[in-house]
Amino acid sequence: MTAPGLSKEDFKVTIDNGILNISAEIEDKKEEKGQYKDGVLKLKLHKLDEVKSKPTRQLKSLKLTVS
Repeated sequence: MTAPGLSKEDFKVTIDNGILNISAEIEDKKEEKGQYKDGVLKLKLHKLDEVKSKPTRQLKSLKLTVS
């Protein structure tokens, strides 16, 4: 798996009901602004680039080392 800018310590690997889950949390450095006035919360968020999903692939073999 390729994850530019992340180290192996950034990943959380779990097995839940026989299912291997690999996840990582990425902190976004962009600044969002918010204002609360007269009972209304207004947020100014950056628009995300459109993400094209890749088709799901089935793994034929997987080497897993548990330490």
